[in-house]
Amino acid sequence: MNNLIPQNQNKFIESIFENDLKDKNKYFEIPKHSNKSLLPKNKNLLKSIENKALNLFKKQKYNELHKFLINNIDNFSNNLTLLNLLGISQYKTKNTQQAFNTFKNILKFYPHNFDALNSASIILIDEKKWDEALIYLKEAIKLQPQNSSALNNLGLVYASKKKYNLSIKNFNKAIKIDNNFDAKRNLINVQSVELIEAGNYKKAEKILLKIIEENEKREKKYRRIQ
Repeated sequence: MNNLIPQNQNKFIESIFENDLKDKNKYFEIPKHSNKSLLPKNKNLLKSIENKALNLFKKQKYNELHKFLINNIDNFSNNLTLLNLLGISQYKTKNTQQAFNTFKNILKFYPHNFDALNSASIILIDEKKWDEALIYLKEAIKLQPQNSSALNNLGLVYASKKKYNLSIKNFNKAIKIDNNFDAKRNLINVQSVELIEAGNYKKAEKILLKIIEENEKREKKYRRIQ
């Protein structure tokens, strides 16, 4: 057996997607601006809170974002942008159950809110609740069928359920929309998993070397940007 393929194939197959399941910052969409507010008299205040919150989110300052939103929650009780950011900040500060409850509460009143559906699915993916994640993702994609992040997430769920044809289909859709790098990498991952399960280790090794090469290129590009 080749060096890149460990003896315990099942654990290896799970680990192929592990980094993608852990690093989900890129899969959270920046919540769309909402004109829904219970406080029309305080539009300037609301705009100021929203701008600061979005700025903290873009800078990935999640602890600061969480504290800021909790301190100002009385000022945006039904602003969807800020409520979604609150849920994301809760998730990123390890308050996973609170985050899921926030997204569920949004969906009680706004069942067709893409951001809440997509974010709730990410938490369920994190907890490996594939069937529940599938429900949320399908609803999200009905609303935004051209959203490559959601399609990539759907591909991950199908891959984890070993429905490889469906996962490949969704990764390809995501790639076609905006050349989604994560979907490209995940597509290669699925192809390598299929080869490993078929016992074709030589071809799988070539594919895995390609993944390593692509990741190294991306790291170099990222370092140049920094």
